[in-house]
Amino acid sequence: MNKKISLTLAALLAVGQFTAYAVEEATTEKVAGEKVEKVEKAEKKPNMLEAMSFKGFAFMRYSTADGEGGAAQRQQYRMKLDATTGKVEGFSFTAGIYLNQGSSTPGTNGNNTDKDIAGSQAIAINNDFADRLSIATYYGTKEFGESIKTTINLGRLNIASVFTDKNTDLGTGAEVKIKGKNLSYSLSHFDNWMTNNLAYGMRAHGALTGSGYAGANMGMGNNLTLFNIKGEKLGGFDFGVTLGNAVGLIDYLAFGEVGYKTGGFHILAQVAAAGMNSTPSWGRGVNGSALTNWNTPNNTTRPAYNFGSGADANAWAKNRGIYNVQVGYKIGGFSSKLGYLGSFGDGYGVLLDSKGGINIAGKAWSNNYDSANEGFGFIGNGSRAGTSIMAIYAQLNYAIIKPLKLGLDVSYVGGDNNYNTIAVAKQSANITEGKGITFTEIAPSLSYKLNENFEFSVFYAYVTGDVEFGKSRFELKYNF
Repeated sequence: MNKKISLTLAALLAVGQFTAYAVEEATTEKVAGEKVEKVEKAEKKPNMLEAMSFKGFAFMRYSTADGEGGAAQRQQYRMKLDATTGKVEGFSFTAGIYLNQGSSTPGTNGNNTDKDIAGSQAIAINNDFADRLSIATYYGTKEFGESIKTTINLGRLNIASVFTDKNTDLGTGAEVKIKGKNLSYSLSHFDNWMTNNLAYGMRAHGALTGSGYAGANMGMGNNLTLFNIKGEKLGGFDFGVTLGNAVGLIDYLAFGEVGYKTGGFHILAQVAAAGMNSTPSWGRGVNGSALTNWNTPNNTTRPAYNFGSGADANAWAKNRGIYNVQVGYKIGGFSSKLGYLGSFGDGYGVLLDSKGGINIAGKAWSNNYDSANEGFGFIGNGSRAGTSIMAIYAQLNYAIIKPLKLGLDVSYVGGDNNYNTIAVAKQSANITEGKGITFTEIAPSLSYKLNENFEFSVFYAYVTGDVEFGKSRFELKYNF
């Protein structure tokens, strides 16, 4: 009996010793493995190509215009895709490709889809003003800070501001952005820049003809500086202030807005102003000469209005301004807004884009007539001394089901607005006898989201008053 007990104890002791040895070996191997892993991680160099991200969009559009003067159709294809490397110690790099072919602004009976899209094997860029296929953005980024995040971008950048279109407008320079919990700041400076609206406006004015300017790759050499401060969720209030200057051309750009939200209700007030230099210098193109003597409006696509009674048809408006007040309500799938826009000073061309950050309603009147003159562009309709504009607008949207939304925009526009029209439109005598036109735009719309990234939309804008015509657009859009 004692012998059996002794053997059992011996066996247990042996198993215990073996287990202890195994645990010790496993622990040793684990520690050794961790050391090797740490060494491998230490030796592994950071790779900026890892964790790359992509941002952008692609759309296909088919647009039409119809009226007493005939019918027109155009196609447009556009893609913007920016690729950003992974971050290494806060550093990253972004390069973006941009494609545009065709137009969304048909206007004359001669505009049609025949001969509109070229290239049998791929897109052919035949020095057409609208067509682009190249590298657009190209810049480096440094980020640091956590509770207060600071971002520095340097290179060829999209100009993201209330005065511009962040997708098409570009400059070479630098920007610094600082973002806190409720306040954010940005400062940018560009020594060469161009906005899409300004480029089309210069072409419409005939500024490219005989100027030495290369139309396809022109740029503005007037150093552009923009400063912005923005506050969000401050007891229901939001605000933003942006100031700017383009040396020798624009003495000042100013944009301010304040909004308040409570429940589904919101109220918004905006004001924008710009001052043109009394002897404006038009910079220098990449491959062209400065437009030092181009100081008289000579727009080839806008009607010849009768600017009597002291207004100077051949003078730029020096000090321009607009204001916009709006109320709105949103509940469930329903949203609405109602507003009034007016102007002050001797013109209303206050932006470097046709619409920028101005929050209004309408599908065509502010940014889809001829790409050059409509809206609030700096050298568009409101650039002439003695112009003014007023607009009463409303918008209703209702989501029948989550992906399907119906909309209706109604806008009434008047004033001494020097407003452009299109050739297919029926036109009243005010086109030549007045200082502007009065019209109403009624625009039903429909959009359907196929998924979170892919959307189909369509609208038809019917314009009636001193001009009568219709415009439609069918669009398929994918957001990366």
